[in-house]
Amino acid sequence: MRKGVLTSILAIGLAAPLVAQGLSSGLSTTNPPPIATTGAPVPTGGTLSMGSDGTNAQPLATNSSGQLIITTGSGATSAQIQGNVASGATDVGNPVKIGGVFNTTLPTLTNGQRGDAQMDNRGAIYTTIRAVSSTTPSSDAIASSSNSLFTVNFNTVYNGTTWDRIRSTTAAVATTGLGIPAAGIMGRFNTTLPTYTDGQYGVAQINSNGLLQVVVTNAALPSGTDRSGTATTSATTPIAANAARIGLAIQNTGSNIIWYNEIGGTAAANAAGSFQITPGSTINIRTNRAVSIIAVTSSTTFSATEW
Repeated sequence: MRKGVLTSILAIGLAAPLVAQGLSSGLSTTNPPPIATTGAPVPTGGTLSMGSDGTNAQPLATNSSGQLIITTGSGATSAQIQGNVASGATDVGNPVKIGGVFNTTLPTLTNGQRGDAQMDNRGAIYTTIRAVSSTTPSSDAIASSSNSLFTVNFNTVYNGTTWDRIRSTTAAVATTGLGIPAAGIMGRFNTTLPTYTDGQYGVAQINSNGLLQVVVTNAALPSGTDRSGTATTSATTPIAANAARIGLAIQNTGSNIIWYNEIGGTAAANAAGSFQITPGSTINIRTNRAVSIIAVTSSTTFSATEW
């Protein structure tokens, strides 16, 4: 825009003389200002608006229709609305503020529409974090290659006095336990217990006193295998090793003492690793190794069941 200060208004037809910056004094109706024209009539009446270029008075330029010509310019000297500092330059001056609108009910825009930035009643801007090209704020089962915005939070728990960072049980081994969240098991009391179907999740059931209701059921019992035999005065291994063994019971059904070894060794009277079974007594074997048996004075029968 051509910048200048309007210094005078020359009114042709006024009785009093008018003086314009840079022009001769004594202008009057009989001594109008010298206006250069080309093929246009010299004005003899009315009001003529003029400006200054800082030194001399200048007529304001118009187009052929008499409309004022305004030059906006460009760049830092432009009359266009823009910031006063280029991007990446050192900041000076005052910031240009941005604004939004508060709506108790947020608007719903359609494709291609322009919208106002939305803010709450305290002036905070509403934002929604979502995946790239997503039409919903969030979803489940997001692939590891998704262009989603991942965030890292450092959560804390209150220990009654201060706040501590949450730690996993592995990180808390052999420590004082700071940062380990406490967990409590909750249940629900129902006068009529629910009935679930296969694959459904359920709520732990408690009684009216808050005690957890538990139903104890017995697993199917093993069929068992008879390992009965006769112990002689020479050590034998009537019961072989069995990696799948759960238990083995042996009763001395004879009249003489029996010695047994349950760790794969050879049974012998009063020897290390051997144990005594008196007549009528029953013992339980809790190893999966071979069992060696020997009678002290004469052959003696025994009864045994393995499961």
